[in-house]
Amino acid sequence: MNNNIAFKTLALLGEALLIAAFLLFRGETPTNVLVLRIAVSSVAYLACFIDLFVPWASKTFGGLGTRWFCVGTFALASVAAMLYAAHGAGWGFKTQLCLHLALLLLLAFGLVAAARAAEKVGEVHEQQRREEESVERMRTLAAGLVLKAHTLGASHALTTRMEAFKNNTRFLAPTNNPEARELDEKIIRLLLALNAQVEDQQANHDSMEKNLAAMERLHAIRKNTFSD
Repeated sequence: MNNNIAFKTLALLGEALLIAAFLLFRGETPTNVLVLRIAVSSVAYLACFIDLFVPWASKTFGGLGTRWFCVGTFALASVAAMLYAAHGAGWGFKTQLCLHLALLLLLAFGLVAAARAAEKVGEVHEQQRREEESVERMRTLAAGLVLKAHTLGASHALTTRMEAFKNNTRFLAPTNNPEARELDEKIIRLLLALNAQVEDQQANHDSMEKNLAAMERLHAIRKNTFSD
């Protein structure tokens, strides 16, 4: 927190020095042109510190590379336009105002494009997370079932099939296919049922056999259809 305040203070101090330099070396620059140059320079300067003053900027406008390209291009173009106008270009105030407004518009377009790109990347990551979530949950439940079966002394035949199923979940690949996701949900429901039934293996033996067979069948369909 203290470092953040220090950086903000230094950034604002730099802005004050920038304004002071314009005022001290204004020469015969008309007031309206001077104000325009100070405003444009301030936007370009403070845009370099957008993360300090706008905490959500990094998430909204994407990575540093995209933002630095937009801000850097705007800053260089603005400085070049001011230098050219100051050294005999013959541009009036309205011409300079229109030029800088156009550059600001391009900067805004660039930041909006960067924001959309960041949003798209976020959507892709979220989709990948959802795709991996069901498979990871299936693996976790299968491992928990095997451990529980061993702890409660389930029969060797059942624990062997459970361990085989747990090992086979390694071959399932995440996917965004709706049918595959539906199969994953069915397998997860069967795993949850088996986790409850293993508490009383003798009373639930037939149901466990049935659920294990259904789970193995669904796993084979899932693996052979959507994981190759």
